Amino acid sequence: MQFTLVGVACSACALFGGLSSRSVEQVVYYVTTRAVALEPDNKEYYGSLRGSLEVGAVSVRLPPDDNPNSFAKTFNYNWADSLFLSKNKIPKINLPKSEKLEWVAPLTKEGLFEKINQAMVHQTEKRLLVYIHGFKRSFGKNVESGARLAYETAYPGPTVVFSWPSTNSISGYTADRGNAEWSTPYLTRTLLALHQKFPYYKIDLVAHSMGNRVLVDALLEFQELQPLATIWPFSQVVLLAPDIDRSIFIENYAAKLAALNSKLTIYVSAEDFPLMASGSFNAYPRLGDARSGVPIAEGIETIDVSHAITMASGHAYYRKSHEVSHDLYLLLNKNLPASERETLKKAVNEQGEYWDLLAEPAIGAQ
Repeated sequence: MQFTLVGVACSACALFGGLSSRSVEQVVYYVTTRAVALEPDNKEYYGSLRGSLEVGAVSVRLPPDDNPNSFAKTFNYNWADSLFLSKNKIPKINLPKSEKLEWVAPLTKEGLFEKINQAMVHQTEKRLLVYIHGFKRSFGKNVESGARLAYETAYPGPTVVFSWPSTNSISGYTADRGNAEWSTPYLTRTLLALHQKFPYYKIDLVAHSMGNRVLVDALLEFQELQPLATIWPFSQVVLLAPDIDRSIFIENYAAKLAALNSKLTIYVSAEDFPLMASGSFNAYPRLGDARSGVPIAEGIETIDVSHAITMASGHAYYRKSHEVSHDLYLLLNKNLPASERETLKKAVNEQGEYWDLLAEPAIGAQ
């Protein structure tokens, strides 16, 4: 099996906050179902058409932030990209026209596994983050989003971005929905391969927007393929602004997901215009849209971020709101449940309990 993976790692030493004058570089692993772009004006190597499963590494340039979270940093692992690439004869394809990417380096599956294993050899706790992007994302945009998530949460392990062939166009919503469904078995195969190679790793799964459809179906497929697995590998499962039919999720998916041996969290907002538009297009409200009430399901923690973001944060609040990234840091980095996160306040509606994200959380000692 061939597939492309990007692993997020630091190409130098760890970098903390206060990076207003220069960008941060991260190398991430990727798995993609995109075809290599044949258009001469393509700047990111992979395009929007369907392809075979490939893996590789990509260097992502994160824009400088005038006010980064104090805990933000890259994964403290020297990827030694030039040594690895020359020693193993792996071609590094420079991308001088890309605004987000420095280079891309396709790998074999074995090469990907080798790099993940090397990155974790000195880590006491073996952890791996898998990020699945949403609608209207080019290859460069979605690997940047995964790298930004890992950086903002100071994730203590490598990151793999699963990149399915989004059209990167508002008019391509229907095509994206089909491509997301088509890519689901490939994500299942990727998760199976990672678990079989690293059976004792804790794998955290984070999806955004339409990517939640891919993740939810892949998780249930994974369970069917390994119903008797003694080790369930997925620790945190986070659904960010999920573009999933709300009623279908609550009635058909919630109980099945809650029964898994994972900690499930859903982030919702009443200020998410793209999900409002998706609800109108699909005729029914989306799971991540809290305008008609915060969705609650037994065994799943729901976080309402409405009071901590604005329309400007919109659909991408996980990477545009420091309050959201702070809460994700406590969830993904510290593994704290909602009841122990200082960023949250318990709330209640007619369906039960959920959690409000505070607009100005008191940041304690890190």
